[in-house]
Amino acid sequence: MNEENSRYLEVLAECCEEAARLEDEWELPDGVYTCSLKEVRRGVKQKENGEHAWVTPRFVVLEGKFRSHSFTDFIWIPPNEANRGIRQLYRLAQCLAGRRPSDPIEAGVIVLEAVHERLRLQIEVKTNISKGRVYHNIYYRGRAPDSSRQPADVIH
Repeated sequence: MNEENSRYLEVLAECCEEAARLEDEWELPDGVYTCSLKEVRRGVKQKENGEHAWVTPRFVVLEGKFRSHSFTDFIWIPPNEANRGIRQLYRLAQCLAGRRPSDPIEAGVIVLEAVHERLRLQIEVKTNISKGRVYHNIYYRGRAPDSSRQPADVIH
């Protein structure tokens, strides 16, 4: 192997850790999925109009054609607004708990406490293009009728 190819592969080797964190490159079709909520990242970002909360749930499909594939959602919640982000958070919490949360705090707690839960979610995906970027929006339409909240099996 020549020196140029060796250096090229060395640079790629330095990217292995970051590459392991990349999401699967697959399109999630609409449907009902048995999933595990593998993790929930969340935080606060300071903007001009105050602090904005954000939540990123990551699910792993446990059964079927897409078994072991993961998908994420990103929920952006500006302060003091009844906005799309709050509706998304409520809908996700309702899917996870089987009931509507009483307020945004309860919704946030439900989502955080559902990590590693096994559930069946009915999901509708819509794709939007904004400023040249493609965004996949996930709409949680409800738990499937046979859903039961049980600890998830681990998938490696």
